[in-house]
Amino acid sequence: HPFADDEVIAGQATIALEILKECSELDIIVVPIGGGGLISGIGSVIKQLSPKTKVIGVVASGANAMKISFESHMPIDSLFVRTIADGIAVRDVNEKNFRYIQEVVDEIVEVDDEEIANAILFLLEKQKLVVEGGGAVSVAALLHEKITYKSGANIACILSGGNIDVQMLSVIIE
Repeated sequence: HPFADDEVIAGQATIALEILKECSELDIIVVPIGGGGLISGIGSVIKQLSPKTKVIGVVASGANAMKISFESHMPIDSLFVRTIADGIAVRDVNEKNFRYIQEVVDEIVEVDDEEIANAILFLLEKQKLVVEGGGAVSVAALLHEKITYKSGANIACILSGGNIDVQMLSVIIE
């Protein structure tokens, strides 16, 4: 699967290189988690080049197998997934990515569908960005105070996709 392919993960790691080039004093990076490839790559670069930077993953509450696994220190699959964040709606935990995440992620938080919808709307209205549910979870975590940080902290949020259904977008706007 692409999210468990080492070359894809290495390619995704370049996102962290670009962010660190723009912001060398990064305090926190917030990354969506589905299968775990994106955060594995990003976290690996961050922990090597900026070890003081906190790597925080975000899952949707309707697809939270990776968070449960992270907290249990063992892979635990979900029986089902249900979330508007279809890009990160992953039921089964990949063991290789789970091991990477255990090494490079400091914390995993979760947001529900209403919080995700609020973040999509915020990004659309205030930032003029169309972001899919899975891509908006990092902003949802900040908007809904799932992450603790000091005032003035340098925080990067990964917005990882704009593939949102027009009907879903219409429902969110309403």
